[in-house]
Amino acid sequence: MMKIVFVASEKATSGIAVVPVFKKNTFFGAGKKYWSDSRGQCADAAKATGFKGEAGNMLPLYLPRGSKVPALVLQGVGAREDFDAEMFAASALKAQRTGKAKTMTLHLDGFDLSPDEAARAGLGARLAGYHFFNYRTKLPANSKTTVGTVRIVVDDPFAAQTLSRLHH
Repeated sequence: MMKIVFVASEKATSGIAVVPVFKKNTFFGAGKKYWSDSRGQCADAAKATGFKGEAGNMLPLYLPRGSKVPALVLQGVGAREDFDAEMFAASALKAQRTGKAKTMTLHLDGFDLSPDEAARAGLGARLAGYHFFNYRTKLPANSKTTVGTVRIVVDDPFAAQTLSRLHH
């Protein structure tokens, strides 16, 4: 079973880091640190691809400068007022769940996300990683979820962890 852990604001040190990017490439919390620590790599990649934080767009960066993670994914989420933490987490995990990474860090810190919204992100990740493999006679190749731990970076990890227990 996938482990969901809520942690205080910090940059990821392993696995895949996923940062929500709002319209016009607006970042919050650790997202700002990744952007500035990359010494232009994030900005150059965004410019080259036309990435502007529009909902549904993703910009993967491998071996980003100034970071210990092997992959950083900038995930466009559109306008701040339309942000849905549960859908963000679900789509992030769905996009990366059959890769090689065992850990995924979702950065939801720095933009006044309520503990309930943060807990719902945990639910979204858990639901996106679930499959009914027990009832199949033969599993398709590369179909199992490889991400075993989802770290969700939030401003109030204790409250989010407490509420997360109520959602599942």
